Amino acid sequence: MTRRSGTLVDATIIDSQSSTKNKSGKRDPEMTSTKKGNDRYFGMEAHVGADADSGVAHSPEASTAKVQDCRVWDELLHGGETAVWADKA
Repeated sequence: MTRRSGTLVDATIIDSQSSTKNKSGKRDPEMTSTKKGNDRYFGMEAHVGADADSGVAHSPEASTAKVQDCRVWDELLHGGETAVWADKA
């Protein structure tokens, strides 16, 4: 795959049950709660850097739900960009 000069950066929340009805009686420590708009979520977040021309993802990253794109910025870019598009997160 040839990477172009631009990267699109965005994330999506992977919602999970926040229930503690399991053997350990605890929530998964790798998952956290977050708020998007007026809705609350518990889970993880998938961050993706994608080629602006083809739309092919080249830099997937996973984190707890509280982590914003700007915290994993370096991992989402391939380094040869002349342009980056992202939302305010």
